Amino acid sequence: VVDAYALVGDIAGLVEKMQSFYMQEVLSDTQTALKDILQE
Repeated sequence: VVDAYALVGDIAGLVEKMQSFYMQEVLSDTQTALKDILQE
């Protein structure tokens, strides 16, 4: 049971890391696109 909880916790932590990394990528892409639009 303890191992299962630890495994679930690891997966949840990994998902959170992936989501935060993905959001950072999306935000940086959005900022770059906005800068390009504003500069034109």
